[in-house]
Amino acid sequence: MKWRELVHADVPAAVSAVREAADDLLDLPLVPYADDEIVDLMREVEEVRRQLDVVARQLAAEAQSRCLPQRAGSGKLSKFLQETLNLGRGEAAARATAVDVLAERTDPVSGVVKAPALVWTAAAQARGLVSAEHARVIGKIMARIPGSVNADDRELAEQQLVGLALHMSPDVLP
Repeated sequence: MKWRELVHADVPAAVSAVREAADDLLDLPLVPYADDEIVDLMREVEEVRRQLDVVARQLAAEAQSRCLPQRAGSGKLSKFLQETLNLGRGEAAARATAVDVLAERTDPVSGVVKAPALVWTAAAQARGLVSAEHARVIGKIMARIPGSVNADDRELAEQQLVGLALHMSPDVLP
């Protein structure tokens, strides 16, 4: 299936197409490519991987909104992710925290969609510009900002952190 055909396809078909493309990539030789092409391909694959992290987060948020963790007997989303996806405790907790601050929320009663707490970070990750680790570090930094700081200043701080993340490893963010 071609990507253009997915415009009106359903999510399972799109996931299947991604799987098929990944399978195809695994079979292709890399030797014929020049060094700069390898570096460009590495960057492009990283952007796609980051976008897939967002898809995984959206699925986890949807599972949470449907109370799947409770119905499965897991209770919390992190435990559900750990059991369902065979994740380690730390990875599952990180993903659950990402859902809390980076996922859109739909009120089940009103249907109103609420923006993520870290809207700039979520948008940058959705475009493949920052990693899940960047987002985690930005979230930790933002959580340290006192509640007395006004919303405009908090937003500016997040914008600046995202701007830094575009050019820095998460290990060296302030």
